[in-house]
Order: sequence, then structure tokens, then C-alpha cells
Amino acid sequence: MGTPVHRVAKAQAGEPVAVSDSLATSETRLQFDGWSAVYDEQPNPMLALETRILKPLLPSIRGCSVLDLGCGTGRWSAVLAAREASAIVGIDSSAQMLSRAAIHVGCSAYLLLADATAMPLRSHRFDIAIGSFMVSHVQNLEKVLIEVWRVLRPGAEFFISDIHPETSNLLQWKRGFISGAREVSLPTVSRSITELETETRRCGFEISARIEPLFGTPEREILRRAGKADVIRSCSGRPPIYILRLRKPAIAAPVVRTSKLRDSFRLSGGDVAFSSNVARPCSVSISRGRIQQITHSSSRLRADIDLSGYLLLPGLINAHDHLDFALFPRMGNGPYSSASEWAKDIHNQFADEIATQRKVPRSVRLWWGAIRNLLAGVTTVCHHNPYEPDFSDPEFPVRVLRDYRWAHSLFFEEDVFERFQSGSPDTPFIIHLGEGTTSRCRRELALLSSLGALNSSTVVVHGLALDQRDASLLNYRRAALIWCPSSADFLFRYPQDADFIRSIQRVALGTDSPLTANGDLLDELNFAHQRMGFSAPELFRNVTLFSSDVLKLSDGEGSLLEGAIADLVAIRNRGLSPAESLIRSSFREVELVLLGGRIQLLSTTLHDRMPRELTSKLEAVEIEGTVRWVRAPMQRLLDEAHKILGPTVSIAGKRVCHGYC
Repeated sequence: MGTPVHRVAKAQAGEPVAVSDSLATSETRLQFDGWSAVYDEQPNPMLALETRILKPLLPSIRGCSVLDLGCGTGRWSAVLAAREASAIVGIDSSAQMLSRAAIHVGCSAYLLLADATAMPLRSHRFDIAIGSFMVSHVQNLEKVLIEVWRVLRPGAEFFISDIHPETSNLLQWKRGFISGAREVSLPTVSRSITELETETRRCGFEISARIEPLFGTPEREILRRAGKADVIRSCSGRPPIYILRLRKPAIAAPVVRTSKLRDSFRLSGGDVAFSSNVARPCSVSISRGRIQQITHSSSRLRADIDLSGYLLLPGLINAHDHLDFALFPRMGNGPYSSASEWAKDIHNQFADEIATQRKVPRSVRLWWGAIRNLLAGVTTVCHHNPYEPDFSDPEFPVRVLRDYRWAHSLFFEEDVFERFQSGSPDTPFIIHLGEGTTSRCRRELALLSSLGALNSSTVVVHGLALDQRDASLLNYRRAALIWCPSSADFLFRYPQDADFIRSIQRVALGTDSPLTANGDLLDELNFAHQRMGFSAPELFRNVTLFSSDVLKLSDGEGSLLEGAIADLVAIRNRGLSPAESLIRSSFREVELVLLGGRIQLLSTTLHDRMPRELTSKLEAVEIEGTVRWVRAPMQRLLDEAHKILGPTVSIAGKRVCHGYC
């Protein structure tokens, strides 16, 4: 259950959409805005040379999805549209550049005013990316390369072009433009070609070609007409630009993290869960964030961590949460007939408590929400609200779904269909629906369908009021359901029907927030098993592979397979099946959590076994008498919470304090 949050509706295709931008300074953005007025009017031999050389290098564009990075006024987007690309997304940090691009490309490209270090785009989406004359304007190239890697499909190509750094430095070229009688200089970052190649390789790209062309007759003619014969003479035999043709390997490890932690090691001695019922003794080799190999071999890599006596499970997926409410207590005196009735009641009865809780900085509350999940072995969370900047912090404790569309509910939103249409159609569209027992709640699925917002991307949350006819409609449309059993019980005292949930073909389990939930994801599993009669294998799949399918995850989340992202959880081996072990566990049994191959949580027992470089930045926290080492600034987070909430801080109903209380 969460409070609805309003956002700006996205624009139509061809119209720039504003997204938070932190790549360029305000001054730099203003300079590029000014450049937009003359960008297409002033002949540019560098652009002419790049176009002449790069066009023949491009593979067949027809039917491909293409990213135009630093698209400017849409020069390359227009070329790509003419070559019948199936989808073109142009990104730039200048609103004025994008306004002109919208005129040039019309509805043939989707334009985003966005930060290239945190693009609001689905992972593994694009077949080709072009970064034309933008690298030298990027301060943090590594972050941009990491993002481009993320959004490219395996086997995709990335073309980078820019002013040749060696020639530019030798001839002391300045980057800028003429505006009226004024010459405006643009800030740049100088990197040698060798540095560029090293950085791209380090981020996992293969270099297919490096082209350093010379000015030809067309470019020399442009320079002569501009009265710049001296440039022709000074550039004789020297390349004015370069082009790098990069490739993301078809089977490849992800980009290395920027931390200095050891990135290759082996977990040995434990049993590895291959399904809900099968676990075998194996060693797991992890390198650069992925599971490289699962084997019975005892050979060693640079580090070998003994997990004898432990069972290794895939990192759990919490399909529904509101991370900013982690510090809130349960609120309400049900049963209620609908979620809207509950919301009205708590704002009347608990107004002071809500106001106090909201004084805790939002960023702090989001981090506590992540820690609540991490303690329960969750590595991936779906936060049912807009994606927050904190989630892109490489130190954030869990992975938060970033490729999605959402609406709070039909009750709170008037633009549900517009929200459904916004963003990429192959990302999930998530909405609270049927959350209550009223006739209105029972009609909501039919209403959503009549709006044209029910298809294979639709994810309905709660669905308490739905019946078997609705289940048939969900299955026919290949839509999905996320159920939150303890929340439904608390609010409505109306048990969800187990057979109904089993009849849904695409289903996942979530916790909802502590405002209504019974604790964490492990508590939710126990509730569904004990109170509703779901079997251990059913529930195991609900928080691993089923959730991965519902949320359209594509990096191996929810599984332990070679090549998958290295999200792992270790609990004590009780000699039971993985599913039985999971549903009998609480946060006390979770002793190790890896997120993308990096240790995020350790018990004191395992902390003492680990190489020091793998445990840097972990801080001790005590939860109800159990100590865990967590990769988070626990002292600061507790201090911030104590300032507002007083001496007692609880998450999911469990008291927490720093270190050993």
C-alpha cells in the first residue's frame, strides 16, 4: 500500500521528454542551448567527414532499434529514420538541441532530455548505438559506457566519433561556435585514443575497428569557402577526427564495478540450489559480477570462500514494495472495504504519526526500505512509484527495477491510459487494482480492459476483488498478478483464495510496505504457507523465476546458472530441499547476500572467514539481537532516523541499532 505520487506525463514521439540531468553543468547546458541556434546553419567539415566515413560503416539499420547518444539537432536520427530503423531514441542534455531535433525528425524518433549516465531506458533494448562528437564533452566516461553497455543487446555495435585528440592538442584547436559577433568556447575533456580504447575494453567492449580519416575533397572545399586554407595546410597528413567501432560480445560479463573490491573469487563447499527441489554440492566461480562456472572442481581462483554447511539460493525478488515507507509502523483498524477507505482512515487517525515519519529525509527512508529487503535475502525489488536517483547509486543495497511504467490505481489516477502508453511497450505496466471487496473494486479489471490497458505487459497488484472470470481474462491477455497476502489479511480480513491465485498463469509475490505488511519477504512466505496452504515449491517459484518473468527481468535474476548475474543468498543447510529451507527461514538464517558478485550482507560467522578486501565498507547492525554486517552507512542512517523518531527505530516491526547494542 502506498500513497500515490504524481509525475509529469511523457510527451508524444518526436517531442523532447524532460528527465533529470546531472551530466552537464547548468552553464554548459546553456552554452549548448545557444549552439543549437546556429548548429545546422554553419558548414562543418568535421561533421561532413564523419558522415562520409561513418555512413558506409553502419550495418543494415532496417528493423533495428537504435540509440542516438548526444543526438543534438537530430542529424543522425534523421539518417537512421531514412534507413528504416524500427525504433530510434535520441538523448541529449540540451533542451534547445532537442527542440530543433523534434522539427527535423518529427515522429520518427523518441527524444529524451536525459543524463547519459542514468538513462531511463530498458536494459538490452538496442541493436546499435551512435555517440557522435559527444565523448569529449563527457566528464565521467566510465558511467556513460556502463549505461550504454546496459541498454545494448548482446552482439550490438556502438560507434563513437569525435575530434582527434592528438591532432587537436598539437594544433591547439578550440571547441566552440560563432553567435552573432561573439565567439563561444565549449568545455571539453581531453583523452588520448589509447585511453579511450583502454576504457572501452575495461568496460567489456570489443574494438572492431579504429578509423582515423584525413580530410578529402568535399571537406577541403568547405574549408576553402570558409576562408580557412590554413587549416587544410596544418592538417596535411593528420587525421582531424577518429571513429571507433565497438561491439558488445554476444556472450559477455557485465561491466566491472567501480569499487576496488576483488572481482573474481570462488564460493566452495556449499550446496547449490538449481530448482525448488534440487540442490547439489558445487563450487561457484564468480567474475566481474556474473556466475562464470558451477562445478564440482576444487581448483582455486584468486580467493576461495568456504561455505561448507551452507545452502546457496538465488537472490530473492520482491515484486511489490514501497521502499519509502520502511520505517512506518502498521497503521489501520480494519477490516476495510477498499484501499481508499483505509487511506482516508489512517490520515484521520494517524495524522501526527504520518507527519512525523515524513520528516525523515526521503533518501534516508528509501535506504531503510532497501535494508529491510536485504536482511531477508532480497536482491531485486520493484518499487511501485517513480524511479529515484538514489537507486542508481552503485552503493545502494539492493537492485531496484528501473524499466517499468506505472500508475497508482484507477481510483487515484485520471490518466491511466496515458501512463500505460508512456515508455517502452515491452516493459511492465504496474497498477494497484481490485484492492478491496466493493462492487467498484470488482469492476476494475473490466474497466482497465475497456481503457485498452490490459495486455501481456500489464501487472495487476493485489487483485483481491477478482474472480475466476477475471482470472480467465488475465490469462487470455497474458497479464500478470502480484499478490501480497499479509497486507490483504490486515486490511480486509478477507483471505485471498489460493485456488484463484493458482489459476493465474503469470503470478508473483510481494510484501507491500510495512504500513500493512506482516514484516519482510520471508515473513510473507511463511504467512502464505501457514495461513493459506501454499506449498514450498509454489512459493519458491513466486519469489524467483515467476517474479523474474512478471517483471520482465533479463539478466538471469532468480536463478543460479552459468552466465547469470551473481545474485546469491546463503543460509544454513538443514538437509531439506531449497524450497522447504526457504519457507522455514527468517532474516536470522540469511548469512550471506551477494548482489552482482559483491558482498552486501554477512553474518558475524562468515564475516570472520572473508578476505578483508571483500568486506570493506560493511558496517555492523543489530536487528532484534542478531548482528549482521551490511554494505550501508548504518550509523548515519540511524542518526538521521533517531533525530526524528527518537531512541527506537524499527523496520518491518523489528528494532534495529548500530553495531552491538
